[in-house]
Amino acid sequence: EEMGYSKVTIRSIASNIGIGAGTIYNYFESKDVIIANFMASDWLSCVNEIKEKISSGTDSIKSCYLALEEYMQNHSFLFSDNDAYASYRISSSKWHLMLRNQIAEILDLSDSFLNEFIAEAIITWCIEKKKYNELEPIFERLIKE
Repeated sequence: EEMGYSKVTIRSIASNIGIGAGTIYNYFESKDVIIANFMASDWLSCVNEIKEKISSGTDSIKSCYLALEEYMQNHSFLFSDNDAYASYRISSSKWHLMLRNQIAEILDLSDSFLNEFIAEAIITWCIEKKKYNELEPIFERLIKE
C-alpha cells in the first residue's frame, strides 16, 4: 500500500516477512497471485461474517451491502491503483461475475433473477460509494414487487 502496486515485488514481500524470495516462489508464481490470494481470503472471511449475520436475523441485502462496502474500503489502495487495475483488467469480468454469483447465492431471495439483479446493484452501488441507508427503500421496493 505504501509503495504502490508496481513497486511491490516478490523480493520486497520476502524481505518484509523475513524469508528468501525463492521460498515464496515455491508457493506463489507471482505477486499477482499472492495479492489475489490475500484478497480472496479476506473476501471468504466477509462471506462467513455475512452468513453469520443472516443466521442471527440481519437482513441479507443489508449484510451483503455493508460487508462489500467494508471490503472495498479495506482494499481501496488496490482498487484505486492504476497499475493494479492494468494487471487485473483482463480477468476483472470473470471476477465480477463470480462475485455477483456469490452475493446472489447468499441473498437467497424468492427468484434467481431478483437475486442476480440485486447482487449486481449491490456491486455497482458499492463501487459508486452510495450509502446503504439511501438505497434501502429501493431494495425494499424491489423485494415487494
